[in-house]
Amino acid sequence: MKTLQPKDIDDDLRCYYESTGELPTEWEQVTFFDEVTDLAVVSVDGIYGAVNRDGEAVIPLIYHCAMLFSEGLLAVKKNDKWGYVDKNHNIVIPFEYENLRTYGSAIGAEFLFNGSFRGTVGYFRNGETIARKNGNMGFINTKNEIVFPFLYKEINSATDDYLCVSHDKLKYGLVNFKNEIILPFVYDRLSITYNDDYVSFGEKSDEVIENYDKENQQLLDFQDDKLLKFGILNLKGEIIVPTVSYSEIKIVNNGKAMCFDYHKDECFVYDFVTKEIIYAPDDLVEDETEKVRVNFIRNLVGIESI
Repeated sequence: MKTLQPKDIDDDLRCYYESTGELPTEWEQVTFFDEVTDLAVVSVDGIYGAVNRDGEAVIPLIYHCAMLFSEGLLAVKKNDKWGYVDKNHNIVIPFEYENLRTYGSAIGAEFLFNGSFRGTVGYFRNGETIARKNGNMGFINTKNEIVFPFLYKEINSATDDYLCVSHDKLKYGLVNFKNEIILPFVYDRLSITYNDDYVSFGEKSDEVIENYDKENQQLLDFQDDKLLKFGILNLKGEIIVPTVSYSEIKIVNNGKAMCFDYHKDECFVYDFVTKEIIYAPDDLVEDETEKVRVNFIRNLVGIESI
């Protein structure tokens, strides 16, 4: 079993050398250990595996990519396919799954790294994870049993009961795990909020943002080069919040939704009952130690300050 030292590890995991100018001497300076397996994911020259606290490569460095451990399993990539191994390097789920997301270059083209397309795969939660196979997405469990069939090009989000899905990544609907349609496939975007009783829906606007760097977008979404605007539906398909937000609405609490105004570059609250749009008062000023305006909005919807 090969033994490694912290200084052997690629610096991009924790960027220790880049930030300090010193070679790392402790494992925690370049990676971190999973609480369940007590192993840490590492890479050398872009090839991945996992070590114990003595630096022994318990999972040998032979993989093109690796995620983090989830529920005792590590997603690793080999020959451009993902599988899952346990802490003893037993293959629990075979190498038959594709990237959920693929990273692109600055001009939008996919690129290879060590002969494999860069990308991501799912983490297990309550024994299940989302996966992609033959271009379609579904859900599997830790025994590689299919929990939800591979029917859709996109599963945008899911809870224990519902999934936001799309056949073509153009129109989205809401289904349950029996694939029964809850909301029809008529929405330009659809995602489940942090409150499972509501979904965020997107609608293409008439706004075209010229010279906007889409590669660096954080909050905005586009379709046909036009901005999407977002509102909130209940599970009956009734509009609770009209399309007033320029980002997906995730936080819905106390009859209020936390939204985003692209033109003002700030968050605001939409009140379900009064239909009022509430911004932070102009006399509240951000400083270096406290996000005063943001916290005013967060407190209105009943969530903790940051």
